[in-house]
Amino acid sequence: MKQSKIEQETIILFNEGEADAEVYTHNVKLKNKLVKMAKKCPGLYRLKDKNAYGGVMYIFPKKYLTIMFREEISDELKASRRLGYENAQLEKTARKTAGKTPDTDEVRQTPDQAENGAKSPQHSEGFQPQNGTKPPWAE
Repeated sequence: MKQSKIEQETIILFNEGEADAEVYTHNVKLKNKLVKMAKKCPGLYRLKDKNAYGGVMYIFPKKYLTIMFREEISDELKASRRLGYENAQLEKTARKTAGKTPDTDEVRQTPDQAENGAKSPQHSEGFQPQNGTKPPWAE
């Protein structure tokens, strides 16, 4: 017999007198985290019980248990954080490509070229650097 979604509960149990916490759960993500930690630290995270319905109970030191409460985040703050993340990714990409030279396959364009869809000079036919000098766009 299968349990209903309401019966598939998660119980976190600890008290002030004992050093260990117990977690009983049917939650797949939480079960996967507990399995991962039990493999990584078998002396700390121990499987205590497993039932026929898919529930598991693990015991571990309560000092490794964290419970976090969060406040609701406004749409403006979410957008601001998303933009900050995207800018950080762009900066990371720019730092990676900053040391590349024109002999790479990467197309380098000035902002004007990018807007007009023009190719950079190193991809133009017949372009050959002369006397080992740097082309103007490599400065």
